[in-house]
Amino acid sequence: MPIPFQCPHCGLLSHVDEQYAGRTGPCRQCGRSVTVPHVEVRPGARPLAPMPGAYGPPCPRCGSRSTVSGPWPWYLGTIGAIFVAAKVCTQCGHEFDARKPHADLRKRKQRLALLINGLGGLGIVIVVGLVAWFAVVTMR
Repeated sequence: MPIPFQCPHCGLLSHVDEQYAGRTGPCRQCGRSVTVPHVEVRPGARPLAPMPGAYGPPCPRCGSRSTVSGPWPWYLGTIGAIFVAAKVCTQCGHEFDARKPHADLRKRKQRLALLINGLGGLGIVIVVGLVAWFAVVTMR
């Protein structure tokens, strides 16, 4: 099974055979030295592949820059995705926010959900109030 890995210097996504795990060689794009990671595959687990060109802060737990986009709850929508960049480290599986790597991602999502839904509720109250006010004004 090929091992997917990403050059830490230029972000090029490469796939090499398992026999090259742990070996170091030049990146075919930038020429700098890269080491092929060892991949531990748990039975029944689907290995994650890093996204090409994924840049950003390293994983706060293991220091790897090999990440994929993390799961995003539907209730935070697009607005939430603008403020929080959820990532999952492909090396250790840790979920973190790329914009604030050392913050608690669960708490950030919770606060954002309260803010977004609170603003939405306030908007509904304002619209209903305006409609009621308009109805009262036009009935005079």
